[in-house]
Amino acid sequence: MQVSPKRGRQSLNRRGRSFWASASYRAVVQEAQRFPMFHRVPAMTVAVASQHVDVVLPAREFVDAPGRQQPEAFHGMYATSPVMRRCFSTVRRAGSNDITVLVTGESGTGKELVARALHEESARAKKPFIAINCSALPEQLVESELFGHVRGAFTGAVKDHTGYFEAAHGGTLFLDEIGDLSQAAQAKVLRALESGEISPVGGTRRIHVNVRVIAATNRPLEQMVAQQRFREDLMYRLKVVPLELPALRERVEDIAMLADLFLGRFSARHRLAPRTLSPEALAMVLAHRWPGNVRELRNAMEHALVMADGAFITPYDLPDGVRAGARGHSEPDNVGRTSSSAGRATVGRVMYPERRKMAAAV
Repeated sequence: MQVSPKRGRQSLNRRGRSFWASASYRAVVQEAQRFPMFHRVPAMTVAVASQHVDVVLPAREFVDAPGRQQPEAFHGMYATSPVMRRCFSTVRRAGSNDITVLVTGESGTGKELVARALHEESARAKKPFIAINCSALPEQLVESELFGHVRGAFTGAVKDHTGYFEAAHGGTLFLDEIGDLSQAAQAKVLRALESGEISPVGGTRRIHVNVRVIAATNRPLEQMVAQQRFREDLMYRLKVVPLELPALRERVEDIAMLADLFLGRFSARHRLAPRTLSPEALAMVLAHRWPGNVRELRNAMEHALVMADGAFITPYDLPDGVRAGARGHSEPDNVGRTSSSAGRATVGRVMYPERRKMAAAV
């Protein structure tokens, strides 16, 4: 550990990151080990309030901390939580078998990423992967888009049109929001799954298609079946392997890691200096329920990165919805106040004015 009273607030991190807080060396190390977002920081600068000096913590103090579980990367998805790792395991098993899979979960949980992973894990990986949002298909053109049509089948059909089922021949067809299909379209999808054949709108010939179908929905299909809004036989035909993705609030272990991942991606995309969530901002991020799940977290981190003006992202840089949704975490009214006792760690209390001056100097 190096202590330099003369350096004052000075960052030795060549990437411009710093961990600015009032705490003892041991307390800071223990606190930082809780946050995956700090694992890759090359060096960190910490202020000890009683001495007003900088303590440089070597990166190995954090990287080599015992008991830390490294995130698992899987086809563009990352997780440390057991529930998400189990989903990865299910995808591996189902992906290698040519069967239909029904992916369920709230909006923003990554259903299309899972569908792509299923495709990549299968023998069809080099064949087409076609994703369709069924709710975005015009009601009068659903069957034409799915199964194609022949010239003259209806007004405006000036030439033959190849549908998605035929276009995905040999590969995978992902039907997102399948709960929004009409009853007539559901019947044709069921027939295509059962027989492996389709008939274009206005045509008489039947076309053989070799397609693996993966479906997804955020609606309760069982309830829709009870209400006679969805075909029961189609539901069971689709859910040979059901896969329910957890909401982000059910995998809290992944939030800090994903936030750090998104901050890194967006800093490179927008050509901004790398930035890190302050402990108070991280507390708000962890307390928010994230109704929009990973999609909302991704957008919130892009917002915060652009709005921040220093090495730290403060609670005031987060979107209003995140701050309002962080139950039990109010914004500080004692900004800049630190403990006079050197033995008491106050890592969660960031000195914002000093932090901003330090970040501006980096």
